[in-house]
Amino acid sequence: MLDLEYLLSAILLLHLPIELIKIIQRVMQIAESAAGRNSPAVARALQNLAQIHQTRSDYLRAESLYQQAVQIQESAAGRNSPATAEALHRLAS
Repeated sequence: MLDLEYLLSAILLLHLPIELIKIIQRVMQIAESAAGRNSPAVARALQNLAQIHQTRSDYLRAESLYQQAVQIQESAAGRNSPATAEALHRLAS
């Protein structure tokens, strides 16, 4: 199975952010349908989407998406979990 993070990085390197945004939005829809809006999979998709917006210098949108991811990780895994720490780290960077 192809690593999604690797695929996203490759698409970003090819300068195809619009296509990448569509793919991640679809992944997020699937994750929401399968596991619910507050699932860690949705949080990861939000983080990936935020990273693209950050790369495109759309910092306000990126920050909003990172904040949503932090909220989901905190409710799903707890405030002191590694997943929440990673989400906070991405928000801070």
